[in-house]
Parts: sequence; C-alpha cells; structure tokens
Amino acid sequence: MHSLRVRMTILMILAILICVGTIGLISISSIRRAADESSIQLMNLLCDSKYREMNDYMDGIRQAVDIMAHYLADDIDSVILVESGVIGAAGTGNSLGERDYSSDQQKLLDDYLHRHIQSARLVFRSVSFNTNNAITYFYRINPELSRVEPGFLFSKDGHSDFVEVTPTDILAFSPDEDTRVGWYYKTLERGRPSWLSPYSDDNLGLELLTYIAPIYKAGTFIGVAGMDISYNTLVSQIRDMEIYQTGYAYLTDEFGKIIYHPTLPKGTLLGEVNRDLNTEAAQLYRNPSSNNTLITYEFNGVQKKAAWQTLENGLRLIVTAPVDEIYAGWQQLIQIILITAILLLVIFVIVVTIVMVRITRPLRTLTEASRQIADGNYDVKLPEAGEDEVGILTSSFRYLVEKLKIYIDDLNSKAYKDPLTGVKNKTAYDIYTRQIDEKLKDHNDEMVFEEFAVLMFDCNMLKEINDQYGHTRGDVYLKMSSNLICKTFVHSPVFRIGGDEFVVILENDEYKNRNELMKTFQKNIEENNAAAGHPWEKVSLAVGIAVYNPRADISVENVYKRADKAMYKNKREWKEANEKQQ
Repeated sequence: MHSLRVRMTILMILAILICVGTIGLISISSIRRAADESSIQLMNLLCDSKYREMNDYMDGIRQAVDIMAHYLADDIDSVILVESGVIGAAGTGNSLGERDYSSDQQKLLDDYLHRHIQSARLVFRSVSFNTNNAITYFYRINPELSRVEPGFLFSKDGHSDFVEVTPTDILAFSPDEDTRVGWYYKTLERGRPSWLSPYSDDNLGLELLTYIAPIYKAGTFIGVAGMDISYNTLVSQIRDMEIYQTGYAYLTDEFGKIIYHPTLPKGTLLGEVNRDLNTEAAQLYRNPSSNNTLITYEFNGVQKKAAWQTLENGLRLIVTAPVDEIYAGWQQLIQIILITAILLLVIFVIVVTIVMVRITRPLRTLTEASRQIADGNYDVKLPEAGEDEVGILTSSFRYLVEKLKIYIDDLNSKAYKDPLTGVKNKTAYDIYTRQIDEKLKDHNDEMVFEEFAVLMFDCNMLKEINDQYGHTRGDVYLKMSSNLICKTFVHSPVFRIGGDEFVVILENDEYKNRNELMKTFQKNIEENNAAAGHPWEKVSLAVGIAVYNPRADISVENVYKRADKAMYKNKREWKEANEKQQ
C-alpha cells in the first residue's frame, strides 16, 4: 500500500500537470487567436494604405478631366451649332446622321471649332501642368462634325514636358479595333466619364490606363477628352511593396483577369490557375473589399492569406503573403512557451517529490497566478523566492512570466511602430485618438475639457527626391524630417500616418508653448538645411495646426481635419512661392 505522502505526491504531481497543461493550452489558444487578429489587421492595413495611395494617384487625373469636360461643354456655343445645321439635324445625339448643310455652314463650324480647340488647348495645358503622373492628354472632336479640326493630342513619353503629336485618324480604323480607337468608341457607347481597363495603344506604342469623358452640347455628341496614365507607372507603385519576406501585391480586373502579377502572365484568369484561386476570384467579384477579413488559399503548394480593395477605376488590389511568414513570430513564441512549460513541469515534479509539505501553500499561490496569466494578466505578483526547491519553482515561474511579457511587449512594439522612422504608426495613432475621444465623452461639465492641438506635417519634396535620387534617398529624407519633428516636440507623441505625412498631438506644456515650439521647429529646419550637404538632407515640410474647441469639436477627427486643411493650404502656398522662384 502506498503511503499518504506518496499518494499526495502523485495527486500533487497530477494537479501540477493539469494546471500547467491548461495554462499552456489556453496560452497557445490565446496566442493563435491574437495572431489571427493581428494578421487580419496588418494585412488589411497594408492593403488599405496602398489603396488610398493609388486612389489619390488616380483621383488627380479624374478631377483634371472632369474639370476640362465641364469647361469644354460650357465653351461650346449652341448658337453656332444651330447656325451650322448641327442642332436640328436628323439623328442628333451619338451620331449626326445625314444633316442638311451648306459649305458655308461647314466653314462656319470649322472656323468656330478651330477657335474652340485653340482655347481648349491652352486651358488643358494649364490643367495638365498641375496634374501629376499624366503621360498624355487629349481632346478629340467627333469626326462627323468636322474633318478639318480633329482636336489635339499631347504626349510626355520620352520627353520632360508635354509635346503635341499627330492625333489618330478615327475614321481610318474600324470601331472594333480596340488597340487603335477602342478608347473613342467605348466612351461613345457608355455616354459618361469612366476609367478604361489597362490596354495597349498601338498608336502611341504604350500600355495605358485612361480616364475619359464624352462632351455633349444640347444633346449633340461633340467629342471626347481624357488623360492617360502609363501602365508601368501604376505597376511601379505596388511592385516594391514589402509584405513580410516573400509577400507581394497584384492587380486584377473585375472579372479576375490578371493586370499585374509578379509571377503570372498578364491576362491570366485566376480561375485558370487552380480551384482555390477560382474561389478567391469569386469572393473578389462579390465583395469590393476584404472588410477586415482575409481569404486563405493555396498557390504553387504554399498556403497564403490575402486582403483586397477595389480601386477607383474598378481594378482589384490584392495583398498576399504566405501563412508561415505571417505566423512565424507567433509560432516561435508558442515553441518557447512549450519548451519552457516542459522544463517547468520537470522542475515542479522534482520539487513536489522532495518537499511535498512545503510546496502545498506556494503551489496554491502559483496555481492562482497561472490562472491570471492565462487570463492575460502578466503583472501578477509571485511570492518571494527562497533558496529551497519551492523558491526555485517560484523563480522559474517568474522567469516564464517575464519572458512571456517581454515577447508580448516586443510584438506590441512592432505592431505600433513605424519601421522606417521609428515613430508611432497609423494604428498607434488610431488607438491614441480613440483614448482622447473617450476622455472627451466623459467630460459632461462644460467648464472642464481637454486641452490639445493637432499638428500635421507633409514632406514637400519627397516625390522629387524619389524620382531624382531614388527611394533610398527618399527614405533618408523621411528620416531627416521625422528626426527634426521629434527633436522639436520631445514630449509629444509623433505618428507617421501615411507615406509622407506625420501627426503630432500637443498636450500639457508643449500645447501651452506651441507657438514658441513652432518657431523653434522652423529654426531647426533652417539650421539643418544650412548644414546639409545633399538635396535629400534638406528638409521642407508643409505644416498645419488646429486647436481643440470644446464647443465645436466632438472628436479628435474634427481637429485633425482642420489641421489637415491648414497643412494643405500651407503646401499650396509653398508650391506657388516655389513656382514663382522658378
């Protein structure tokens, strides 16, 4: 018969095994759940960030063409159209049909269109000067109106500025020749401004992405106006995205046809690759975005996860990475927990076997602590460790908690820190502003309110530095800008919320001394630029500041928008001053 001590020892050992096993299972389950949530947030954050960048890129083109379309429609004189026999002709609308007109009427129309086109050429050039990234702009007159005045076409391909080139003779090609005149007839068919899917233009020998608008006057089709973006320029925005180690981004159209992919040929349908991608494509068709979820699929024998967004022009931006890379850090943490737990079990068994009586009370304490750790409380207090076996057990358990806390803190740091500049990232900004918003809601007394201000910064010369000296120098420029901001606003949180945008939340003493700090900031920039030896070391920042108004602002977002507006005003003033100097 076993002694009571043996039986109690066995029971205690079993209890320890159960407790540590439960902690391990709960910890592993919690870590996996946290890993899933973190991967969803990070992948969608990467996708959303690039989505906003690309939409901003295309939005300038769309706005420029819409402005010209309104101008052109307003500039057309309806009286001239009536006098020349256009309005009132049979079949007015998309096609003029056979209109009854004289040579004098045609000359009247041709002369008028000549003046109209000359005016449009000047206005369009002015608009294009303030539009980044366009490679061509054009205004094409309906050939049924005039064979003498076709319009104009300007191209920047191979040139530092736009150069006028000979427009395509629309009537020289069949309407079904998409690579020649598809842009014209598709717009005529749609009858509204729209983006065209990327296509090869045989006239210019370029792969283009076009935003184009039809021009109507009094129900009569006058022509089309539009701008082109180079396909390569669009692709370059996602080609160098860093997504874990081997992740990447790619583009498809609304039907799942590849527009750009680092390994698949252009024009490939996702469903033709394998069944998983066919399922993925079906989800992409149904939903415009991943909506804070991820899809899982297998590609070339590798399990992957992906997030996506639908761009302004209807293309799908997909960000994908291997599952092993997404969970690599978490899997390493789980392995460490398992190994540490096994070591602790061995220690527990030895200690219980030798000093069962002394371990009873500390064991209860450790069991309670383990429950708290399983619930996520890593600041649990443990008893003081002595020099006996119970003390060794307690020290080992404390070591496990400290290590686990270090790993959790390290992972949190990586999740909320911008890897390039070292300041806080957009996720940290969102959490910080939500905390301020909660404080604002709690202040019911109007005489008690938070005092803070929002500072917006935008790097003026980042694109020029990137274009002229490369993205490596651009990264140096961003770091210099971030360092100057941090150097001035030492006691305020600094966030990088976009590619070239930083936000500072001013509170307490720095809020009260904001005017002096702004002067110090300008002085620091001047001193930096005076000592800089290279263009990418000379910092130029557009700045906007807004102070919280408790009677008008219900959230930080209201203050942010005013600061953002002030910053863009400062940026425009800087551009105007810069243009005058040039």
